[in-house]
Parts: sequence; structure tokens; C-alpha cells
Amino acid sequence: MQGGGSASQLFRCDDGNLYVVKLKGNPQGDHILANELASYLISQQLNLPVPKLSLIEVDKDVITSIPQFANTKLVDGLCIGSRFLDDLYNVVVPSTSGIMKDCKNIASLPGMYVFDTLIQNEDRKPEHILISGDRNGNSLFWLIDHGH
Repeated sequence: MQGGGSASQLFRCDDGNLYVVKLKGNPQGDHILANELASYLISQQLNLPVPKLSLIEVDKDVITSIPQFANTKLVDGLCIGSRFLDDLYNVVVPSTSGIMKDCKNIASLPGMYVFDTLIQNEDRKPEHILISGDRNGNSLFWLIDHGH
């Protein structure tokens, strides 16, 4: 997966699930991890559709065993991971697909604007709103990437 500015990575964790993990020492700084955690806690209070966030312990062996990490400042330790949606649903596409209006949770959309104002999100773009479809043909939108 392409990790964007924070060089996030897709990891299968001990619980068997896939997570998009933002690592310590990432190019955007460690404050991105704190921003993700604070944003997640606020999103839960607003009952917004945000993938489950978990604290992920990344061992030094993982960092040193991945060739693309060789010349980076990434370090081991406690990181932030968001549950990978494609592991839960059969389709995930950016919201630019035009199907957002059919999402079953569209009533949460005004809350997204309140949320972005509260966290002073300067990085909301179509790629940060994903549309997923479940096995019954229902679609949902999800907010991701709240590091900024």
C-alpha cells in the first residue's frame, strides 16, 4: 500500500486483522499519532463512522526486516493502527465514485463537518472518505486519516 505523507503501512497483527499503521519516526512527525488518537476519541463521542483504532506495538525486528525502511527514521514502539476496511467489507472506493448519496449512514454527514471543525482538520479530501459495501448490498461511508 502507498502510505501517503506519513508512510503508513498495512500490517496483519496478532489478532489476525489488518491495520493501517502509522509508525513512530514517520516523515510527518510523531504528533500525527497523537492527532489520530485524539481524533478517534472525538469521533466516537460524535458517533461517526471511523474504523476502529488500536494501539499497535511494532517490534524493532519488523522495522529492520523491511528493506524499504532501511534508510528511514522509523523506530519501534507503540504506534497507531486503524482497522483496514477492505478486510471487513467487499468493496472500498474513494467517495468520488458518486455513490455516497446512497450510503445507509448519510445522516452522519453533518457530524463530519462538526468533527472536522472541532479537530481543525485541514486534510479532508475525497480519498479520506471511503465507501464500503457489505455482503447485503448496503453501502456505508467511513472517515479516515485524521493526522492533520
